[in-house]
Amino acid sequence: MIRFIFLLACASLIHFAFQEQLECKCWPGYEVTNDSIAETTDLRCLGVSWIAYNKRHYCNQPVRPHCKCTNATGIVTDENGTYCDFTKNGESQKKWDCENAEKWSTYKKNTEEFNKGRAVKV
Repeated sequence: MIRFIFLLACASLIHFAFQEQLECKCWPGYEVTNDSIAETTDLRCLGVSWIAYNKRHYCNQPVRPHCKCTNATGIVTDENGTYCDFTKNGESQKKWDCENAEKWSTYKKNTEEFNKGRAVKV
């Protein structure tokens, strides 16, 4: 009887461990891993592709879209967000929102929800 209870407890722990891993979604080029470098047993996503090698992000973290711009000389990211930019003679002449505003709006909403879910409860 004790063996049965022990086996049942082990099976439950294994089930929950795999369930947590199944719920961890990573960006393309990343794989689910235990974050031993951060000295935690939390699952994280570890970069395995050449462009993201050894970089980390949290499970289920929203993917940042690319900023789509027409007739821009560059894309600028600052404390206020990401914008299309037209520069002439080394000086910014005009800035405007990314043309794929719907994707950015969805990303901002999803990121806010993601961050609320990660907030530490005291």
